[in-house]
Amino acid sequence: MAIADLASTLTGDFDLPVVMQTVARYAREGLTAYSATVVLVDPYVLGAPSRAAHIVAESVADRREADQMLNSTGPGLESALGGATTMMAEIADDTRWPAYRERAALLGMRSVRAYPINALSVVLGSVVIHTSEPWGVGRPNGLGQLLADLTALALTVGTARERRDHASTAVGRVLEGSASMAFAIGIIAAARGIDPDAARQELTRLARAHDVTTTEHATAIVAGHDSAPGDPTAGGTLIPPAVPDPPRYFTS
Repeated sequence: MAIADLASTLTGDFDLPVVMQTVARYAREGLTAYSATVVLVDPYVLGAPSRAAHIVAESVADRREADQMLNSTGPGLESALGGATTMMAEIADDTRWPAYRERAALLGMRSVRAYPINALSVVLGSVVIHTSEPWGVGRPNGLGQLLADLTALALTVGTARERRDHASTAVGRVLEGSASMAFAIGIIAAARGIDPDAARQELTRLARAHDVTTTEHATAIVAGHDSAPGDPTAGGTLIPPAVPDPPRYFTS
C-alpha cells in the first residue's frame, strides 16, 4: 500500500520535502524500526565540494528528533557517499566507526541498515534505518531499497520545474525546503502549544487551506515570523483563509 501510494504521488505534481517525509514514515513503519531518516549529501558547501550529510526527513517511534550524528555519520554517511547498502546486524559486535557505535549504544540502538539513494550513477544520499533490537530475519529488506529508489526517482523526476534541472539542484531545493519546514513547524508548535508531530499536521492542513504546497506555505510562515517576530498571526499564515459567505437569493 505504501509503495502504491508513493508511486501514485510521483505521477503528478508533488512537493519534494513532503515525499521525503512520507518515505521516512513508511520506512519506519514497514521495517518496524525505532527510527528512519532520509539523509542527503549537500553537493556543495560555500561553493566547494562537500561530504556533509543532512537529515531532510525523519520518523522516530517516540516522536523525538532524529539524532544528527547517529544518522549522518557511520553507516548512513558511508552509504550516502559510497552508493552501497551498509549494515550492522549487531552494532555492539562491529568494529567500524567507534564514535558512531558509542553514540548508538548511548541511545539504545542495536542494529542499522542504510540504503543508498542512487540516481543516474550519482549517489545522492541514503535511507537510514535504526532498530532497538537485533535486525533478525523477519524484516522485508527489499522495502528499504525500494523506498530509497523511489526517493531517487522523486529527486530526478521532480516537479515540472525539477525535470529541467540536474539532480543535485533538486537536492539543494530539498535541503532548503526542509529547513523552512522545520522552522515553520517550530513556529506553529510554539504558537499553538502543541508537539512537533501535531504541528507538522497543522502545517499540511494550513497549506491545503491556502491552496499552496507545504513547502511554499512553510516559507510564507517563516517570512511572516521574520517580519513580525512578536506576532505569530502576522500575514495570516497561521489561520485558514476567510471563506466568503455564499450568495443570498431573494424572492419577491
